[in-house]
Amino acid sequence: MYKIKKTALNRSRLLTGTYKTVWSIVRAVLLIGLSFIILYPLIYMVSIAFRPLDELFDPSVVWIPKHLTLKNIKFAMEKMNMLKPVGTENSLFNSVVVNLLSALLQVASTAFVGYGFARFEFKLRGFLFGVVIFTMVVPVNSIIIPLFLNYRNLHLLDSYFAFYIPAILGQGIRSGLFIFIFRQFFKGMP
Repeated sequence: MYKIKKTALNRSRLLTGTYKTVWSIVRAVLLIGLSFIILYPLIYMVSIAFRPLDELFDPSVVWIPKHLTLKNIKFAMEKMNMLKPVGTENSLFNSVVVNLLSALLQVASTAFVGYGFARFEFKLRGFLFGVVIFTMVVPVNSIIIPLFLNYRNLHLLDSYFAFYIPAILGQGIRSGLFIFIFRQFFKGMP
């Protein structure tokens, strides 16, 4: 009787150890495969960026270029007006200013709303939070055209206010998610 229990116990330990080993191998293969799928395009683009024009379509050059060059990057930066002085039409400076300010405004406004949902009791709180959650489900494509028409009617096209107003009002594309995250954060605070 004791021998049978001991044998069954050893067999179950062996199966558990085998299962863990097989699962760790399968998990490693999946992670390596996903890493390859994600990193391959990035590595390929970096490799292409540093190749000279004559090596661009050379089949003998696969990953590492024979001659490294920065001409492609300089060409792209010139075409995108990134090398012009600040104050002129410098697209890099404009992108940083617009994105940084709208991100800060959106974080501030969604933090205020999330704090309100977490700390204050008021009528229709559950309904309004449901509306906020529903905004995460609405596809962006369904609101782009009405937003464009509203901005055109308000003469806000080609201005920075088209980025700042939705950020200030908490109406950005991902504001529902940010409000939810801030609500959960403030709800967990003592």
